[in-house]
Amino acid sequence: MSKIIRDMQAVADNSFGLIVVGGGIYGAMIALSAARRGVSALVLEQNDFSSGTSFNSLKRIHSGLPYLQRLNLKLYFQYVRERRWYLRTLPHLVHPLPVLMPLYNRGLKRKSLLRIALALDKMLSSKRNTGIDPQQYLPFGKIIDREETVNIFQTVEQKALKGSALWYDAIMPDPQLLLLSILKQACALGSTALNYCQVNKLIIGENQVAGVSAIDQISSRKFEFFAPIVVNATGSWVRELSGLFDAEYADLFKYAVAWNILFKRDGLSSHALAITPRKRKAQTYFLHSWNNKLFAGTGYAPRNEFSEDPHPTEEELNIFINDLNLALPEINLSVADIDHIYAGLVPVKKDGKTEIVNTSRFFDHSRYGGPSGLYSITGVRYAAARRLSEHLMDRLFPGLKKLSITELVFDDRKNHRFTGAEFFQDPVSNIQAHAGFLKSVIDNEAVIHLDDLILRRTNIGDNPATALRVAPQVADLFGWDDQRKTSEIERLRQHFRYHRST
Repeated sequence: MSKIIRDMQAVADNSFGLIVVGGGIYGAMIALSAARRGVSALVLEQNDFSSGTSFNSLKRIHSGLPYLQRLNLKLYFQYVRERRWYLRTLPHLVHPLPVLMPLYNRGLKRKSLLRIALALDKMLSSKRNTGIDPQQYLPFGKIIDREETVNIFQTVEQKALKGSALWYDAIMPDPQLLLLSILKQACALGSTALNYCQVNKLIIGENQVAGVSAIDQISSRKFEFFAPIVVNATGSWVRELSGLFDAEYADLFKYAVAWNILFKRDGLSSHALAITPRKRKAQTYFLHSWNNKLFAGTGYAPRNEFSEDPHPTEEELNIFINDLNLALPEINLSVADIDHIYAGLVPVKKDGKTEIVNTSRFFDHSRYGGPSGLYSITGVRYAAARRLSEHLMDRLFPGLKKLSITELVFDDRKNHRFTGAEFFQDPVSNIQAHAGFLKSVIDNEAVIHLDDLILRRTNIGDNPATALRVAPQVADLFGWDDQRKTSEIERLRQHFRYHRST
């Protein structure tokens, strides 16, 4: 298996082609894009990989259809290409997802308009399945009638229902495993990744980047890492790190909190659902069944400043849940139905608003008086990370030949899933049965804490109640004393503090 070896001193003894600060999906993709060109990249993450907004994804690979409806063809084609890349390159982690949008002939959500949009989608994405395994093919969308809609989605609001639009997105049930698979492949090709390594200073010589200084969060030792290029890919931290390195540019990231909610309710349909509450200026929400539970998003609310632990307020949660109930009166959700809240900060166009930025941003600090070799990026969507990383590498290292995707080998963990009826029947025994696999992950994937393993190296954490139940058995695999085990289980409980036991 590919490995991520955490050896701070050995890494500090080397020099690199570039340093990427941030271990989310953008940092991982930059490391892979660099390694494919033979450029050694060092990824430094202050917490664990995939522990920020990347972890809190709605798990959907965007189809681009909304951009087609707005006639933004550039973004539409971009997301069609990226969806194909994920389905082709990571078929064990990304799958087709049918999406159903009930239509009531209100506003732009009319059968006639959606029929035109789906026909254009069919025409413009005729090569959507090129290079993809036939089992991963995405059928073309269509309009279905009222009766078929009810057969697919039995609790749909039937009053004034005219039918539905049906199309296909892609879903990544385990975005944290996808990110780790990308990062491990980058390391196998020559990149390096260190978690729990907090960068605190930019090293500069004659206004040229030379590297960074950082603190090992585990040992508290200071280290210096050297490269002529540093990329700030820290997501919602991008403004703060920009201010530490050079100057804080407000336009890099204007804040809103975004959240998705896992409910203690059964999924509503075999299809994902795009629903809109009946009220003025209502947004469309996306619901799907994840591990047989209802997963819904995305809610948004503006924020005036950065927060390391962003979450919606009780009032914002109530508005979100009321919207779902307005769209689907029969489900009658309440705050008591919440199993877990997945939240993070996202970039918006204007302060105090919730309109998400459409495109990723590439910021060269030298053009604004900063040091040469320092760059900051602002990512938008999970599926946009690969394209931005390729663009960045083409700009920083023009002319370098890269490995084709057919030469890449990503880890396949489909035989080590910790969900499903069989696992839930006796999760403790199943953990014991997989002890060898879990120990190999601990040894080879820079696992420091219990929650690293449960939340981000496996999908044990997909079910909060089960994760807390098996936590003592999983902690035993680390060989810790009782005091360390107790503190690590409490750390996991803090992550699930929004989990509400039945």
